[in-house]
Amino acid sequence: MSRYEELGVLVRRARESKGWTQKDLAERVGVSRPSITQLERGNVTYPRLPVLASIAAQLDIPTSAMAEFIGLATPETGSAQLYWLGSQLDAMHLRLLVAIGHSLLTEQHDPPQKAVPPSGRPGR
Repeated sequence: MSRYEELGVLVRRARESKGWTQKDLAERVGVSRPSITQLERGNVTYPRLPVLASIAAQLDIPTSAMAEFIGLATPETGSAQLYWLGSQLDAMHLRLLVAIGHSLLTEQHDPPQKAVPPSGRPGR
C-alpha cells in the first residue's frame, strides 16, 4: 500500500468514525466530494497542504500526522519537500523561493556553486 493510500485510509476511517459522508467532509473543508473520494482512494499524489490542514482540523487528526503520510515531516525528505513546494507555487513565487534559497546559501556558506547536471558536466 502506498503512503497516499495509507493517508486515504486514515482520512476515511476518521471521517466514518464521525458518521460523516464524503459530501459532509467536502462541504466542511470547501472542496468537491470527488476530491475527497480521490484522496481516500490514494489517487492524490500531491495534495495541497491547506486542504490537508483543513481535513485534519475537521477530523481532529494532528496536521503533522497527515504530513508524515506524504513525506513532509521527516528530515530525510528535504528534497521531496522542496519538490512538492515547488510544484505548488506559480512561476513568480517559485523564482522568489529560489532567490531566498540562494540568499540562505550565501549567508550559510560561500556563494552557491553552479549546478552540475546528471551528466557530470557543469551547465552553461
